[in-house]
Order: sequence, then C-alpha cells, then structure tokens
Amino acid sequence: MKQVFQGVPSGSSSSLVHRLYAGVKRMNRKLMVIFAAALLLVPTAPLVLAAAALTVQTGPKYYNAGDTVAIKGVAPANAIVHVNVTYASSSVFSGDVTANSTGGYGTSYALPSTASTGIYTVTATSGTLTDDAVFMVTTVSTAEMAQLLIDATEKSQLLAEETIQAIVDDGYPVPSAVNASMTQGAKALADAKAFYDKGSYVASAEAAQRAMTHFKNAMTLAIRAGRVEDTTTEDDNETLTHQVERLTGEAERLSEVLTNLSDAGKNVTVIEVKVESANASLTSASVLIEEGKFDEAVAAIKDARDSLHEAMQLLKSLLKDVRKDLMEQFKNRLHERLNATEDDLDTLKGYVKDSNMTAAMNRFGAANGFIKRAENQLTNGEDDDALDDLEEAVNEFNLGLGEVDNNGYSQGMRQTNTIRAQIQVLQELAETLKEQGKDTSAVDAKIQELQALLDEGMGMMQNGNAGGANKLFEDAEKKNNGMGHSNGGHGKGNGKDD
Repeated sequence: MKQVFQGVPSGSSSSLVHRLYAGVKRMNRKLMVIFAAALLLVPTAPLVLAAAALTVQTGPKYYNAGDTVAIKGVAPANAIVHVNVTYASSSVFSGDVTANSTGGYGTSYALPSTASTGIYTVTATSGTLTDDAVFMVTTVSTAEMAQLLIDATEKSQLLAEETIQAIVDDGYPVPSAVNASMTQGAKALADAKAFYDKGSYVASAEAAQRAMTHFKNAMTLAIRAGRVEDTTTEDDNETLTHQVERLTGEAERLSEVLTNLSDAGKNVTVIEVKVESANASLTSASVLIEEGKFDEAVAAIKDARDSLHEAMQLLKSLLKDVRKDLMEQFKNRLHERLNATEDDLDTLKGYVKDSNMTAAMNRFGAANGFIKRAENQLTNGEDDDALDDLEEAVNEFNLGLGEVDNNGYSQGMRQTNTIRAQIQVLQELAETLKEQGKDTSAVDAKIQELQALLDEGMGMMQNGNAGGANKLFEDAEKKNNGMGHSNGGHGKGNGKDD
C-alpha cells in the first residue's frame, strides 16, 4: 500500500509545488491531482540515516520456508548485539553478534522447511538500546516476489526520470548527486534483473529494493534543488529579474494545482487570494526593476515570497484532509472488491482445491481484519497507522489471490479484481462528471463494456473454463492497449492494481 501512496518527503514550501506540478504535468488529468498530492505528502525514509544508536533490518520483506533471512544493522562500535526472532509471541531464533569497529553487524536465520506462514519480528538489543523489524513468510514464491519488486522499481525509475526532467525544463540546475543516485539505481536494477535470470531471487529482491531507494533519493534531491531561495541579497537588474521569473513560475504552477483541486470540489478561495497577492507584488517588482528602484523591488519580491509561503502552508493543511479522504476512498474500494472476490471464490468451489480455498479465505479474512482496524484508526485521527494497516490488507489480499491454485483460476481471479478496480474508478469519475453537469455517456459505455467482460469471464470460470476466461481477458487487454502486455522478459505480471 505504501507503494501506492508513497512519494518524496515534504521539504520547503516551494519544493511541494514542484512535486505536485510534476505529477499534474505528466498525467494531464485534473481528477488525478488529489491522488498525486496525497502521494507526495506521505513521509519516506530520509536520504541519509540519522546517527541511530541501534538499528536492525532484513533483506527482502518476504521469504519462503527454507530461505535464509539476512539480518544486519548498525550498533555502537564493538558492541555485543543480541538478536531474537519471534513468531506468534514465541522465539524461533536467538543469538549474539559483535559489531565491528564502525558499528556494522550481521547474522542470519535459516527458516526451516516447515516454517509457518505469517509475520515474524526481529528484535535487536544492546544494553538499554533496542530496535525491531518485521518480515513475512509466505507461500508466494520468492521468484514472483522478486518480479513484483523489479516491476515496481522500473516504475519508480520512470517517475524519477520524469520528475527530474520537469525540473530541468523549468530551468533549475540539478545537483550532480541526482545523476549519481540515478546511476546507482540503474546499476542496482540491472543487478536485480541479472540475479533474477540466474535464479537468485532473494538477491534479486534485495537489489531491486536498493535501486528503488536510489531512485527516490534522486527525485528528492532534484525537487529540493528547485526551491526558491529564502533571501535576496543582490540588487542588480539581472538577478532581481531572475527572482521575479522564478517566483512567477511558482505562482503559475500553484494556480494550476489550485484549479485542479477546485475542479475536484475543494474550497481553495483563501489560498487563491494569497497567490493573487503574490502576483500583484511580482508585477510591482517588475516595474520597480525597470525604473532602477532595486531596494523597493527587493521588498516587493520578499512580499511575493511571503505570500506564496503562506499559500503553501494553507495548501499543506488542505492536502492533509485530501490525503485522509483518499485513504477512506481506497479503504472502501478495497473492502468492496474483497467482498466481491470472496463471493466469486465461493462460486468456484468445485474447481479449486479445498486446501487452496481455505488458505485463500484465511488471507482474505486477515485482509478484512486490517481494513477494520484501519477504519478505526482513521476515525481516531491515526492516519499513518491506518496507512500501514491498509498496506497489510493489500498484501494479504494479493497473497490470497495467489493461494487459489495453479490451474488458471489464480490468474483469472487477479484479472477480475483488476477489472473491478477499473469499474470502481470509472463509476467515481461518472459521479464527479454528473455533479459538474457534464456528459457521462462515454464513461457509462466503458463501464458497461467492462461489466460485460467481467460477467462473461466469471461465467466461463464457473463452468470450469479458466483458460478460456484468461484468454478472453488477455484479448480484451490487447484490444485496449493496441498491443500485448510486455513484462520485460522477467516473468508474467500478476495483474495487481493496488
């Protein structure tokens, strides 16, 4: 789920404009701006880890029974670190390891072939210091998990490239560290694919995660480079004119974001007033520069900057509410699809093994539990905790789809889930268009087309023809895309839309 909402961390007021603008500029769909905004407000890990006294982490987040879990971290130099792995409140591994002279330490835990599926906790302790991390043991193959991470990393790379290019197009210099991070990310992604081709799936997953971190770091550094300076010390014509141009660009981009938010039903009047005030100050500054009144121009530029800063603070507050609305919307969508998928699976009892049916339903039950807890947390204002639980709900849902079996029904269930997600988005779009008094006939027709495809495919699966249903779905996808689905030669996609 965090992969759905996660973006770059919030920084200066103007860097937020660039994050929003990059998404809007590339997608060019007004109704998607809320989604982009929510993505960009969710904090992520900092570029450089703080000097933590004790940390612990594992390699990939997912493992299969029989895999070896690499455990590593940072501790005080030469300290003895006690590592304990627990599952269902019971210790399954315990041992001591000594950190080296720079504080690094590492050990490993070999999962038995009979290891239970579920979430395991790794706790590191050194004196009064402690830290923990989690990983999951699943029946989904490490090969599939590595492929999913490679797919996600490729999307992260594309997003970073587009964001950096948008900032360059706007005339901002990009630090050399940005290119260095992109290069490191590309190398790690190439390593991930190479490991995958060799069958080293755990190493592939680790490399993909490293690559994703590099791409996110590059994007964050680039965005920070595009912010407005806090002071203006030069009073010459060229420097002041450049300041006015930059602030004018910021105001224009902010106005575009506000327009999109307004179209989506958000009240942005107060923020628009701040932007108009900034534009008035910038117009005045331009006149003063032409007249050679540089001191007065500097003051006008400062007024414009202050107005934009106030506008951005108001926008941040608004986007917090938008983020919560999005989480509510996503929770409801996920719950609706989960219930429909459970009903679908119940109709396929005759074609799915009892053991697979039980495993899938258990996963779906766990997903429902996470959704319910997220609902309570949203009510109590615990948005970050709710986001974590929605992530776990998505994980359990997709793992449940993978549990169905290997004779075509698992793929078919994923396809129907994807189609339902598309229908949900279109239905919400139709409602928005109706509220705006716009024609919805084209959207309604697409909804009917997708619903007919869903009904036909489910009917074929219920009659034991999973292969035919999957062929139907694939043909429809080719027709819509104008070409077949490409996965880069690294395994078949899983149809996952969350």
